[in-house]
Amino acid sequence: MRSRLFSSLLFLLLLAALPAAPADAALAKRGGEVSTADACNPHPDKDDIVLPMPGGLSMAFRLVAVPSKGLLWDMSARPGRDDAANSDRAFYDRRYRAFLSAPFSRADLPAQWRAQAPAGDYFFYLVAKYEVSRLQWQSIMGNGTGEPVTDAARPVTDISWYEAVEFTRRYTEWLLQNAADALPHYAGDSRNVGFVRLPTETEWEYAARGGQTAGPEQLMEKDFFALPAGAPLADYAVYRPEGAARIAEDCARIGSRKANPLGLYDTAGNAAEMALDMFRFSVGGRLHGSAGGFVRKGGSFLSGEAEIMPGRREESAFFLADGPAHARDLGFRPVISGINTPGGDRPSALQQAWNAAGQSNPLARDASRNPLEELDRLLAAAPDDNSRKNLLTLREAIKENNI
Repeated sequence: MRSRLFSSLLFLLLLAALPAAPADAALAKRGGEVSTADACNPHPDKDDIVLPMPGGLSMAFRLVAVPSKGLLWDMSARPGRDDAANSDRAFYDRRYRAFLSAPFSRADLPAQWRAQAPAGDYFFYLVAKYEVSRLQWQSIMGNGTGEPVTDAARPVTDISWYEAVEFTRRYTEWLLQNAADALPHYAGDSRNVGFVRLPTETEWEYAARGGQTAGPEQLMEKDFFALPAGAPLADYAVYRPEGAARIAEDCARIGSRKANPLGLYDTAGNAAEMALDMFRFSVGGRLHGSAGGFVRKGGSFLSGEAEIMPGRREESAFFLADGPAHARDLGFRPVISGINTPGGDRPSALQQAWNAAGQSNPLARDASRNPLEELDRLLAAAPDDNSRKNLLTLREAIKENNI
């Protein structure tokens, strides 16, 4: 008996002396047990696209599909809020006309991702499933220090817009060096690949409203994604409800509430999120020309209900008097995107799409009467260069109008 007890104690001492796994060693447990799953993907799903990170960590993404019939097509969108039209925030939040497309065709996606892609005419980008956690931040920005991370599963906050952009640069470089196949590559192009960056405001809002899972009415007319009957907003958002007995004093762990219809967590409340865009006022259904600070979306644990609506538009400064601006309730979630003009077959496909664009008037009652064909005949018979130039100008104006 004494021998068996001694053996058990010896085994436990040896086990305690073993070095911790790299990811687990960075966890400083406070306020309950935290695992690497808590800080990376607390709600794994079969439709997740999981990319590796240093130290054995990972980042989960969701595929966002934008309806598009071709390379030069896009989707009309109306970011903002309907109820802002008659409020004192009309020039902040009122809906404006925008357009959205994405860089990746179905053929550009790695084979294992295509199973997540809906059938139909779409182009694609990826958006992070959660806000970047403090542990994920340390894995990229910690310079290999391996220092323990307190509250590792909470979103990283109190960082500047420039630091968030630097994170996306470093993470892309790490992926290219260590897991290049994890990024999308353009079909027929060995040079250009997908890269990590901050989302545009329209990309962020489309995904936050539910993306391809939401119908046109939900995207264009509602102020929040569809909730199950009777479900309270607090099931989906960490925020300050009016009259609440208890209010949050810090961001909650990533994924502490339910997901939106696209499978994204914390798009409402918890940490507000940075966009790539500079803030412009919404005036007359379009964005005003003056570019200011950067756009902040989604509200935070310090926000009231109106501030966590996906159409809410807030401006944050790049700099304050003491240096780059940051806030204790402001973090980010990245997207994976790419360039619009890669090599391979894309240049010729773009040229063919442009040649075909606007060749017919979609509103014409008689498709056989095409003014562009008549202009082409006049161009062929143009008596001089000046006449040809004038006819070409008219032709381009009609084509643009058709488009």
